[in-house]
Amino acid sequence: KFVLRFCSGMPPDSWVCVQCGKSVPRLWEAIGTIDKRVVACQHCGGVADKYVEFDPVFLALDVLLHRPQVYRHLLLNVLPRHSPAARHLVRSLVAVVCFNALWFGTAQGESC
Repeated sequence: KFVLRFCSGMPPDSWVCVQCGKSVPRLWEAIGTIDKRVVACQHCGGVADKYVEFDPVFLALDVLLHRPQVYRHLLLNVLPRHSPAARHLVRSLVAVVCFNALWFGTAQGESC
């Protein structure tokens, strides 16, 4: 479902809730001139995308922990809005992390 949505090309003003995968009109709202706050998804009631406030180090940690929400954030809310080089880099990183998970997951049963 998420892959089809990503490959079909989303309009630039379309955002996705990282919790439920439904379309949301915005990920944050402005408070005054400087501050922003994340908004709740009208479908699931959770925070639409908590990762808009996260530091890249925490994003990398969540990628290493294989949290599906961070993948949705990167692939559906960040990647379509950046240059082709950034898209290629993020896709490569996701592929490497998935390969590592598969490799170490199958190696668990083997003894050293």
